[in-house]
Amino acid sequence: MSPANILLINLFYLVMYKKLLPVNMEGTVKSHLKQMIAKGNTIELLNFFKKHQHDLFTPISLRKFQALIEKIKQNNEAHRRARHPDKLKPSYVGPLGELVDLVEAMDEIKLQNFYTPIEKEGNDTTLEQKITALGLWDSLVTCAREAAVASGITAMAFYNGSWSPTKDVGPHLGNSSTNADVAATVSLLRAVDAKLPQICRQLGCEDLQYFAEETSSPTKSMVEKQVGPSLKSRIKGEREFFSPKTNTIRVIADAIDGTGNFKKGFPIFCSAVAIIVNNTPRVSAIYDPVQHIVYTGLLAGIPKERDPLNTANKWHVSIGLKIPVLPIAGNRRLSEEHVGIHFTRSKHNEQSLKEMIGLIEHLVAASSGVYAVNSGVFSLAEVARGALGGFINNKTNPWDVTAGEVLIKATGGQVTDFGQKPIDYTRPGPVSVIAAPNRQLYDELWQIVERKTAR
Repeated sequence: MSPANILLINLFYLVMYKKLLPVNMEGTVKSHLKQMIAKGNTIELLNFFKKHQHDLFTPISLRKFQALIEKIKQNNEAHRRARHPDKLKPSYVGPLGELVDLVEAMDEIKLQNFYTPIEKEGNDTTLEQKITALGLWDSLVTCAREAAVASGITAMAFYNGSWSPTKDVGPHLGNSSTNADVAATVSLLRAVDAKLPQICRQLGCEDLQYFAEETSSPTKSMVEKQVGPSLKSRIKGEREFFSPKTNTIRVIADAIDGTGNFKKGFPIFCSAVAIIVNNTPRVSAIYDPVQHIVYTGLLAGIPKERDPLNTANKWHVSIGLKIPVLPIAGNRRLSEEHVGIHFTRSKHNEQSLKEMIGLIEHLVAASSGVYAVNSGVFSLAEVARGALGGFINNKTNPWDVTAGEVLIKATGGQVTDFGQKPIDYTRPGPVSVIAAPNRQLYDELWQIVERKTAR
Protein backbone atom coordinates (compact mmCIF):
# COMPACT_ATOMS: atom_id res chain seq x y z
CA MET A 1 0.00 0.00 0.00
CA SER A 2 1.40 3.38 -1.00
CA PRO A 3 2.10 6.19 1.50
CA ALA A 4 -0.65 8.23 -0.19
CA ASN A 5 -3.22 5.50 0.44
CA ILE A 6 -2.06 5.13 4.04
CA LEU A 7 -2.29 8.85 4.63
CA LEU A 8 -5.83 9.16 3.31
CA ILE A 9 -7.03 6.13 5.24
CA ASN A 10 -5.46 7.53 8.39
CA LEU A 11 -7.10 10.90 7.70
CA PHE A 12 -10.47 9.23 7.17
CA TYR A 13 -10.15 7.51 10.55
CA LEU A 14 -9.18 10.76 12.31
CA VAL A 15 -12.13 12.68 10.89
CA MET A 16 -14.79 10.01 11.20
CA TYR A 17 -13.93 8.50 14.54
CA LYS A 18 -11.86 10.99 16.54
CA LYS A 19 -13.94 14.08 15.69
CA LEU A 20 -11.00 16.44 15.56
CA LEU A 21 -13.09 19.18 13.98
CA PRO A 22 -14.61 22.16 15.86
CA VAL A 23 -17.43 21.08 18.18
CA ASN A 24 -20.18 22.76 16.14
CA MET A 25 -19.23 20.68 13.10
CA GLU A 26 -18.99 17.28 14.69
CA GLY A 27 -22.64 16.36 14.13
CA THR A 28 -22.54 16.82 10.36
CA VAL A 29 -19.01 15.94 9.37
CA LYS A 30 -19.55 12.18 8.96
CA SER A 31 -22.50 12.45 6.59
CA HIS A 32 -20.94 15.36 4.71
CA LEU A 33 -17.66 13.56 4.09
CA LYS A 34 -19.44 10.32 3.25
CA GLN A 35 -21.39 12.08 0.52
CA MET A 36 -18.30 13.76 -0.93
CA ILE A 37 -16.26 10.55 -0.91
CA ALA A 38 -19.06 8.33 -2.20
CA LYS A 39 -19.66 10.71 -5.11
CA GLY A 40 -15.98 10.77 -5.90
CA ASN A 41 -16.07 14.58 -5.73
CA THR A 42 -12.36 15.04 -5.15
CA ILE A 43 -12.35 18.78 -5.77
CA GLU A 44 -14.86 19.47 -2.97
CA LEU A 45 -13.17 16.86 -0.79
CA LEU A 46 -9.73 18.39 -1.17
CA ASN A 47 -11.09 21.88 -0.55
CA PHE A 48 -12.72 20.63 2.64
CA PHE A 49 -9.50 18.99 3.80
CA LYS A 50 -7.46 22.08 2.98
CA LYS A 51 -9.85 24.37 4.86
CA HIS A 52 -9.69 22.25 8.01
CA GLN A 53 -6.22 20.75 7.62
CA HIS A 54 -4.87 22.17 10.89
CA ASP A 55 -7.80 20.58 12.76
CA LEU A 56 -7.63 17.26 10.93
CA PHE A 57 -3.97 16.42 10.79
CA THR A 58 -1.10 15.72 13.06
CA PRO A 59 1.66 18.22 12.25
CA ILE A 60 3.89 15.32 11.23
CA SER A 61 1.52 14.23 8.44
CA LEU A 62 0.41 17.73 7.41
CA ARG A 63 3.34 18.28 5.07
CA LYS A 64 2.75 14.89 3.45
CA PHE A 65 -0.90 15.75 2.91
CA GLN A 66 -0.10 19.12 1.35
CA ALA A 67 2.26 17.39 -1.06
CA LEU A 68 -0.45 14.83 -1.82
CA ILE A 69 -2.90 17.62 -2.66
CA GLU A 70 -0.55 18.92 -5.32
CA LYS A 71 -0.12 15.45 -6.79
CA ILE A 72 -3.87 14.80 -6.96
CA LYS A 73 -4.38 18.27 -8.47
CA GLN A 74 -2.09 17.27 -11.31
CA ASN A 75 -4.08 14.04 -11.79
CA ASN A 76 -7.31 16.05 -11.79
CA GLU A 77 -5.96 18.27 -14.52
CA ALA A 78 -5.15 15.23 -16.65
CA HIS A 79 -8.65 13.82 -16.16
CA ARG A 80 -10.25 17.16 -17.01
CA ARG A 81 -8.41 17.05 -20.31
CA ALA A 82 -9.97 13.61 -20.71
CA ARG A 83 -13.43 15.25 -20.31
CA HIS A 84 -14.17 14.39 -16.73
CA PRO A 85 -14.55 17.95 -15.39
CA ASP A 86 -16.51 17.40 -12.18
CA LYS A 87 -16.03 13.87 -10.97
CA LEU A 88 -13.24 11.40 -10.65
CA LYS A 89 -14.41 7.81 -10.46
CA PRO A 90 -12.77 5.57 -7.84
CA SER A 91 -11.00 3.66 -10.58
CA TYR A 92 -9.18 6.83 -11.64
CA VAL A 93 -7.62 7.66 -8.27
CA GLY A 94 -6.53 4.73 -6.09
CA PRO A 95 -6.75 6.30 -2.62
CA LEU A 96 -10.29 7.62 -3.24
CA GLY A 97 -11.36 4.25 -4.56
CA GLU A 98 -10.24 2.66 -1.32
CA LEU A 99 -12.00 5.33 0.71
CA VAL A 100 -15.26 4.67 -1.11
CA ASP A 101 -14.94 0.98 -0.27
CA LEU A 102 -14.34 1.90 3.36
CA VAL A 103 -17.40 4.15 3.49
CA GLU A 104 -19.65 1.46 2.04
CA ALA A 105 -18.54 -0.95 4.77
CA MET A 106 -18.30 1.70 7.49
CA ASP A 107 -20.41 -0.10 10.09
CA GLU A 108 -18.33 -3.26 9.79
CA ILE A 109 -14.93 -1.60 10.08
CA LYS A 110 -13.18 -1.68 13.45
CA LEU A 111 -10.55 0.79 14.51
CA GLN A 112 -7.86 -1.87 14.10
CA ASN A 113 -8.68 -2.10 10.39
CA PHE A 114 -7.78 1.53 9.91
CA TYR A 115 -4.55 1.08 11.74
CA THR A 116 -3.42 -2.22 10.23
CA PRO A 117 -2.32 -0.77 6.85
CA ILE A 118 -0.24 1.85 8.64
CA GLU A 119 1.36 -0.77 10.83
CA LYS A 120 2.21 -2.93 7.85
CA GLU A 121 3.86 -0.04 6.05
CA GLY A 122 5.74 0.86 9.21
CA ASN A 123 8.93 2.37 7.85
CA ASP A 124 7.96 6.03 7.88
CA THR A 125 5.30 5.87 10.59
CA THR A 126 6.45 7.38 13.87
CA LEU A 127 5.34 6.34 17.32
CA GLU A 128 3.58 9.71 17.66
CA GLN A 129 1.59 9.00 14.49
CA LYS A 130 0.57 5.61 15.83
CA ILE A 131 -0.63 7.18 19.08
CA THR A 132 -2.67 9.70 17.09
CA ALA A 133 -4.09 7.07 14.74
CA LEU A 134 -5.25 4.90 17.64
CA GLY A 135 -6.53 7.86 19.65
CA LEU A 136 -4.31 7.07 22.64
CA TRP A 137 -3.11 10.54 23.65
CA ASP A 138 -5.96 10.92 26.15
CA SER A 139 -5.13 7.51 27.60
CA LEU A 140 -1.54 8.63 28.18
CA VAL A 141 -2.74 11.82 29.89
CA THR A 142 -5.05 9.76 32.10
CA CYS A 143 -2.19 7.44 32.99
CA ALA A 144 0.06 10.33 34.01
CA ARG A 145 -2.70 12.10 35.92
CA GLU A 146 -3.69 9.02 37.93
CA ALA A 147 -0.06 8.29 38.75
CA ALA A 148 0.60 11.83 39.98
CA VAL A 149 -2.51 11.79 42.16
CA ALA A 150 -1.69 8.35 43.59
CA SER A 151 1.78 9.59 44.46
CA GLY A 152 0.54 12.79 46.08
CA ILE A 153 -2.13 11.08 48.18
CA THR A 154 0.41 8.56 49.45
CA ALA A 155 2.81 11.37 50.34
CA MET A 156 0.15 13.23 52.31
CA ALA A 157 -0.12 10.31 54.73
CA PHE A 158 3.36 11.32 55.91
CA TYR A 159 2.92 15.11 55.74
CA ASN A 160 3.17 16.62 59.21
CA GLY A 161 3.13 13.03 60.52
CA SER A 162 -0.60 12.77 59.85
CA TRP A 163 -0.59 8.96 59.60
CA SER A 164 3.09 8.04 59.66
CA PRO A 165 6.18 10.03 60.71
CA THR A 166 8.55 11.20 57.98
CA LYS A 167 12.02 9.70 58.33
CA ASP A 168 15.24 10.13 56.35
CA VAL A 169 16.24 6.92 54.61
CA GLY A 170 19.41 7.93 52.82
CA PRO A 171 21.22 10.72 50.99
CA HIS A 172 20.46 11.32 47.35
CA LEU A 173 22.54 13.69 45.25
CA GLY A 174 23.30 15.78 48.33
CA ASN A 175 19.69 15.79 49.56
CA SER A 176 18.05 13.39 51.95
CA SER A 177 15.33 11.07 50.67
CA THR A 178 12.56 10.05 53.07
CA ASN A 179 10.29 7.10 53.60
CA ALA A 180 7.52 9.32 52.17
CA ASP A 181 9.48 9.71 48.90
CA VAL A 182 9.92 5.95 48.63
CA ALA A 183 6.28 5.12 49.42
CA ALA A 184 5.00 7.79 47.02
CA THR A 185 7.32 6.51 44.28
CA VAL A 186 5.98 2.97 44.70
CA SER A 187 2.38 4.22 44.42
CA LEU A 188 3.28 6.26 41.35
CA LEU A 189 4.98 3.38 39.54
CA ARG A 190 2.16 0.97 40.35
CA ALA A 191 -0.39 3.42 38.93
CA VAL A 192 1.66 3.88 35.75
CA ASP A 193 2.18 0.16 35.34
CA ALA A 194 -1.53 -0.54 35.67
CA LYS A 195 -2.21 1.14 32.30
CA LEU A 196 0.92 1.80 30.28
CA PRO A 197 1.97 -1.77 29.35
CA GLN A 198 -1.39 -2.33 27.64
CA ILE A 199 -1.04 0.94 25.73
CA CYS A 200 2.43 -0.08 24.61
CA ARG A 201 1.14 -3.40 23.35
CA GLN A 202 -1.49 -1.60 21.26
CA LEU A 203 1.25 0.55 19.75
CA GLY A 204 3.66 -2.28 19.08
CA CYS A 205 6.13 -0.38 21.23
CA GLU A 206 9.45 -2.18 21.63
CA ASP A 207 10.39 -0.91 25.08
CA LEU A 208 8.85 0.67 28.17
CA GLN A 209 11.13 2.24 30.77
CA TYR A 210 10.63 3.94 34.15
CA PHE A 211 12.89 6.29 36.07
CA ALA A 212 12.11 8.24 39.24
CA GLU A 213 14.34 10.15 41.62
CA GLU A 214 14.03 7.38 44.19
CA THR A 215 14.81 4.58 41.73
CA SER A 216 18.47 5.59 41.64
CA SER A 217 20.90 4.52 44.39
CA PRO A 218 20.73 4.18 47.32
CA THR A 219 16.91 4.10 47.52
CA LYS A 220 16.38 1.99 44.38
CA SER A 221 16.44 -1.29 46.32
CA MET A 222 13.82 0.08 48.75
CA VAL A 223 11.47 0.73 45.83
CA GLU A 224 12.19 -2.54 44.03
CA LYS A 225 11.41 -4.61 47.13
CA GLN A 226 7.84 -3.31 47.04
CA VAL A 227 6.99 -3.95 43.38
CA GLY A 228 6.43 -7.06 41.28
CA PRO A 229 8.97 -8.56 38.87
CA SER A 230 7.43 -7.17 35.66
CA LEU A 231 7.35 -3.62 36.99
CA LYS A 232 10.84 -4.03 38.45
CA SER A 233 12.18 -5.06 35.03
CA ARG A 234 11.05 -1.72 33.59
CA ILE A 235 12.89 0.38 36.18
CA LYS A 236 16.14 1.51 34.58
CA GLY A 237 19.32 3.09 35.82
CA GLU A 238 20.18 6.65 34.92
CA ARG A 239 22.65 5.80 32.13
CA GLU A 240 20.35 3.33 30.43
CA PHE A 241 17.27 5.54 30.77
CA PHE A 242 18.91 8.73 29.50
CA SER A 243 20.08 7.52 26.10
CA PRO A 244 18.75 7.86 22.52
CA LYS A 245 15.60 5.82 21.92
CA THR A 246 13.48 4.57 19.04
CA ASN A 247 10.01 3.06 19.38
CA THR A 248 10.24 3.49 23.15
CA ILE A 249 8.04 5.08 25.79
CA ARG A 250 9.70 6.35 28.95
CA VAL A 251 8.20 7.60 32.21
CA ILE A 252 10.22 10.08 34.25
CA ALA A 253 8.91 11.11 37.65
CA ASP A 254 9.55 12.82 40.96
CA ALA A 255 7.11 11.56 43.57
CA ILE A 256 7.74 14.51 45.89
CA ASP A 257 9.36 17.50 44.24
CA GLY A 258 10.22 19.78 47.13
CA THR A 259 11.10 17.19 49.76
CA GLY A 260 12.83 19.84 51.92
CA ASN A 261 9.59 21.83 52.11
CA PHE A 262 7.60 18.66 52.71
CA LYS A 263 9.76 17.65 55.68
CA LYS A 264 9.39 21.09 57.28
CA GLY A 265 5.63 21.24 56.80
CA PHE A 266 6.00 24.08 54.28
CA PRO A 267 3.05 23.59 51.87
CA ILE A 268 4.86 24.00 48.54
CA PHE A 269 5.64 20.67 46.90
CA CYS A 270 4.10 18.47 44.23
CA SER A 271 4.12 15.09 42.52
CA ALA A 272 5.29 15.12 38.90
CA VAL A 273 5.04 12.58 36.08
CA ALA A 274 6.03 12.95 32.43
CA ILE A 275 5.87 10.56 29.50
CA ILE A 276 8.62 10.75 26.90
CA VAL A 277 7.78 9.34 23.46
CA ASN A 278 11.08 8.27 21.92
CA ASN A 279 13.21 11.32 22.80
CA THR A 280 10.56 14.04 23.20
CA PRO A 281 8.48 14.72 26.35
CA ARG A 282 4.84 14.66 25.23
CA VAL A 283 2.61 14.19 28.30
CA SER A 284 2.77 15.41 31.88
CA ALA A 285 0.80 15.66 35.10
CA ILE A 286 1.63 17.74 38.16
CA TYR A 287 -0.35 17.28 41.38
CA ASP A 288 -0.39 19.82 44.20
CA PRO A 289 -1.91 17.72 47.01
CA VAL A 290 -2.20 20.65 49.43
CA GLN A 291 -4.37 22.73 47.10
CA HIS A 292 -5.82 19.56 45.51
CA ILE A 293 -5.03 20.81 41.99
CA VAL A 294 -3.85 18.73 39.03
CA TYR A 295 -2.18 20.24 35.99
CA THR A 296 -1.98 18.19 32.79
CA GLY A 297 -0.05 18.98 29.62
CA LEU A 298 -0.20 17.31 26.22
CA LEU A 299 2.08 17.94 23.25
CA ALA A 300 0.34 15.90 20.55
CA GLY A 301 1.42 18.42 17.93
CA ILE A 302 4.58 20.42 17.33
CA PRO A 303 6.21 21.08 20.73
CA LYS A 304 7.81 24.38 19.65
CA GLU A 305 4.62 26.04 18.41
CA ARG A 306 1.11 26.92 19.55
CA ASP A 307 -0.28 23.87 17.86
CA PRO A 308 -4.06 23.30 18.29
CA LEU A 309 -3.34 19.66 19.19
CA ASN A 310 -1.38 20.78 22.27
CA THR A 311 -3.50 21.21 25.39
CA ALA A 312 -3.00 22.19 29.03
CA ASN A 313 -5.56 21.95 31.82
CA LYS A 314 -5.92 22.83 35.49
CA TRP A 315 -8.25 20.58 37.48
CA HIS A 316 -9.56 21.89 40.81
CA VAL A 317 -10.38 18.45 42.21
CA SER A 318 -12.27 19.53 45.35
CA ILE A 319 -14.88 21.52 43.41
CA GLY A 320 -14.93 19.42 40.25
CA LEU A 321 -13.76 22.19 37.95
CA LYS A 322 -11.40 21.68 35.00
CA ILE A 323 -10.27 24.76 33.09
CA PRO A 324 -7.76 25.25 30.27
CA VAL A 325 -4.40 26.84 31.03
CA LEU A 326 -4.34 29.52 28.37
CA PRO A 327 -1.39 31.15 26.58
CA ILE A 328 -0.02 34.27 28.26
CA ALA A 329 -0.27 37.58 26.41
CA GLY A 330 2.93 38.61 24.64
CA ASN A 331 2.93 42.25 25.78
CA ARG A 332 4.12 41.60 29.34
CA ARG A 333 7.52 42.93 30.36
CA LEU A 334 10.04 41.32 32.75
CA SER A 335 10.19 44.51 34.82
CA GLU A 336 6.57 43.81 35.83
CA GLU A 337 7.06 40.11 36.53
CA HIS A 338 8.24 37.87 39.37
CA VAL A 339 10.89 35.30 38.45
CA GLY A 340 11.39 31.89 40.04
CA ILE A 341 14.79 30.36 40.75
CA HIS A 342 16.00 27.16 42.33
CA PHE A 343 19.27 26.16 43.95
CA THR A 344 20.26 22.53 43.49
CA ARG A 345 22.10 21.79 46.70
CA SER A 346 25.18 19.62 46.71
CA LYS A 347 28.62 19.76 48.28
CA HIS A 348 29.98 19.29 44.75
CA ASN A 349 27.96 22.25 43.48
CA GLU A 350 29.84 25.27 44.86
CA GLN A 351 30.78 26.79 41.49
CA SER A 352 27.23 26.50 40.19
CA LEU A 353 25.92 28.15 43.33
CA LYS A 354 28.28 31.10 42.83
CA GLU A 355 27.13 31.45 39.21
CA MET A 356 23.49 31.34 40.27
CA ILE A 357 24.04 34.03 42.91
CA GLY A 358 25.58 36.22 40.22
CA LEU A 359 22.51 35.70 38.03
CA ILE A 360 20.20 36.63 40.89
CA GLU A 361 21.77 40.09 41.14
CA HIS A 362 20.80 40.76 37.52
CA LEU A 363 17.35 39.20 37.90
CA VAL A 364 16.58 41.38 40.94
CA ALA A 365 17.48 44.49 38.94
CA ALA A 366 15.47 43.45 35.86
CA SER A 367 12.29 42.04 37.45
CA SER A 368 9.79 42.99 40.13
CA GLY A 369 10.85 40.13 42.42
CA VAL A 370 12.77 36.86 42.67
CA TYR A 371 11.33 33.79 44.39
CA ALA A 372 13.06 30.58 45.48
CA VAL A 373 10.34 28.17 46.55
CA ASN A 374 12.53 25.03 46.65
CA SER A 375 10.46 23.06 44.14
CA GLY A 376 11.46 23.31 40.49
CA VAL A 377 8.37 21.63 39.01
CA PHE A 378 6.04 23.64 41.24
CA SER A 379 7.71 26.82 39.97
CA LEU A 380 7.40 25.72 36.34
CA ALA A 381 3.66 25.14 36.84
CA GLU A 382 3.42 28.72 38.12
CA VAL A 383 5.19 29.88 34.96
CA ALA A 384 2.70 27.97 32.79
CA ARG A 385 -0.29 29.67 34.41
CA GLY A 386 1.37 33.09 34.35
CA ALA A 387 1.87 33.64 38.08
CA LEU A 388 5.62 33.74 37.46
CA GLY A 389 7.09 35.51 34.45
CA GLY A 390 9.96 33.05 34.21
CA PHE A 391 12.15 30.47 35.88
CA ILE A 392 15.92 29.95 35.82
CA ASN A 393 18.22 27.26 37.19
CA ASN A 394 21.79 26.79 36.00
CA LYS A 395 22.12 23.22 37.29
CA THR A 396 19.30 20.84 38.05
CA ASN A 397 18.13 17.28 37.44
CA PRO A 398 16.03 16.44 34.36
CA TRP A 399 13.26 14.89 36.47
CA ASP A 400 12.85 18.30 38.12
CA VAL A 401 12.11 19.84 34.72
CA THR A 402 10.28 17.44 32.39
CA ALA A 403 6.70 17.63 33.66
CA GLY A 404 6.84 21.41 33.90
CA GLU A 405 8.44 21.68 30.47
CA VAL A 406 5.54 19.86 28.81
CA LEU A 407 2.98 22.02 30.62
CA ILE A 408 4.67 25.29 29.64
CA LYS A 409 5.16 24.28 25.99
CA ALA A 410 1.52 23.13 25.80
CA THR A 411 0.48 26.72 26.57
CA GLY A 412 2.84 28.15 23.93
CA GLY A 413 5.64 29.00 26.37
CA GLN A 414 9.37 28.54 25.94
CA VAL A 415 11.74 26.11 27.71
CA THR A 416 15.41 25.60 26.79
CA ASP A 417 18.76 25.08 28.42
CA PHE A 418 21.26 27.92 28.87
CA GLY A 419 22.49 27.34 25.32
CA GLN A 420 18.98 27.94 23.92
CA LYS A 421 18.78 24.26 22.98
CA PRO A 422 16.02 21.80 23.93
CA ILE A 423 16.53 19.95 27.20
CA ASP A 424 18.37 16.76 26.24
CA TYR A 425 16.84 13.52 27.53
CA THR A 426 19.26 11.31 25.62
CA ARG A 427 22.21 11.67 27.99
CA PRO A 428 22.57 11.43 31.77
CA GLY A 429 23.64 14.30 33.99
CA PRO A 430 22.42 17.70 35.16
CA VAL A 431 20.72 20.24 32.90
CA SER A 432 20.21 24.00 32.92
CA VAL A 433 16.83 25.59 32.28
CA ILE A 434 15.32 28.89 31.17
CA ALA A 435 11.52 28.92 31.08
CA ALA A 436 8.99 31.64 30.32
CA PRO A 437 5.28 31.76 29.45
CA ASN A 438 5.88 33.59 26.15
CA ARG A 439 8.65 34.50 23.72
CA GLN A 440 9.07 38.11 24.83
CA LEU A 441 9.73 37.23 28.48
CA TYR A 442 11.98 34.37 27.41
CA ASP A 443 14.10 36.71 25.28
CA GLU A 444 14.54 39.11 28.21
CA LEU A 445 15.61 36.27 30.51
CA TRP A 446 17.97 34.90 27.87
CA GLN A 447 19.69 38.27 27.50
CA ILE A 448 20.43 38.27 31.24
CA VAL A 449 21.79 34.72 31.10
CA GLU A 450 23.84 35.46 27.99
CA ARG A 451 25.45 38.58 29.50
CA LYS A 452 26.27 36.80 32.75
CA THR A 453 27.54 33.51 31.30
CA ALA A 454 29.60 35.29 28.60
CA ARG A 455 31.88 36.85 31.22
